[in-house]
Amino acid sequence: MRVVLGVKNSSDSIDFETEQSAEEVRNIIANANVDSMIELTDNNNRKILMQKEFLSYALIGDTPKHTVGFGALN
Repeated sequence: MRVVLGVKNSSDSIDFETEQSAEEVRNIIANANVDSMIELTDNNNRKILMQKEFLSYALIGDTPKHTVGFGALN
């Protein structure tokens, strides 16, 4: 599962892959208090910690595959 976390007042984002489900990631973010830390784990078992007050957005989900060309021709 791909997760992108936007950082307030910054053009940078935190982008990583995780084994956690989309629902689990959403619940961790939604249940964190404004002054508490969000703790997620990436596929390399590294911890990603972010204070919730600095989170501007979260994109949760795999990127759809882009097709190139005109598609199937009949």
